[in-house]
Amino acid sequence: MRNDRNGVALEATAWLVYLSLCIFGLIDGSIGWQNTLSWIYAHETLFAAMLALLSAILAAFLLNAQIQQAANQELGRRQSRRDGTRSVLPISLSEIVKYADESAKAARTLLDQCVDNALPDQIAELPPLPDPPSTAMLTLRELIELSDEQEVAIIAQIPTIIQFQYSRLRGVVDDIHTPPGHRTITTSLNLEEYLLDAAEVRARAESLFAFARRQANAVNTRITWGAVRSALFLMRIYDEDYPDLYKLLMRRAGHDLSNLVPDRPNG
Repeated sequence: MRNDRNGVALEATAWLVYLSLCIFGLIDGSIGWQNTLSWIYAHETLFAAMLALLSAILAAFLLNAQIQQAANQELGRRQSRRDGTRSVLPISLSEIVKYADESAKAARTLLDQCVDNALPDQIAELPPLPDPPSTAMLTLRELIELSDEQEVAIIAQIPTIIQFQYSRLRGVVDDIHTPPGHRTITTSLNLEEYLLDAAEVRARAESLFAFARRQANAVNTRITWGAVRSALFLMRIYDEDYPDLYKLLMRRAGHDLSNLVPDRPNG
């Protein structure tokens, strides 16, 4: 950086010297050196003001050059960090997909035990609940810090939904340990909503794989309900086995799977 600044300073100084020689050359050609010195002495204040102006112009030029160099270097550092984060993004996305699949499996296990559209007091099988993928969340947070506003709006949805979805499903599992008569009623509709949450997490993670693998230059900003439906199929949750779940999906989609999944408020 110091060499670049020195180069800029030398270039600016050379131009200042060249300009001064041109001015003196014009004056000398017109009135001679002796008269030139007399002219400078007679117009000392004007000449000093001209030198001050030229010095100010030179200083402003150097300052602008330094600011531009600093901005370019910061941009380069941010791009390097973004490339580094992007290189490990496929691993993080795979962890998120795994978390979504395990969360869906837990919700489905509970849904399959519902009686009269609600969880009974006695649960035959209590599924293990996966912990949120903390390492993957840190990678997403770093990517968010290095992304533009439109990308941030898409990427930030994944940790937002995970926190929301995990909290709801965790609440159901914890409530199962509450003595009968003191539990909150969990309906099959509740569990179907949690399944859709997990499918949305997977759909959003999968939408970033092309960017993460450098198959696309930009983040996919269009997440449709069709992608959520595909995620359910990849989780082996089929419409013939869970017709009510797919009816709920279609209601959320406005009966058009090409509609975009709305963003959820952060925080």
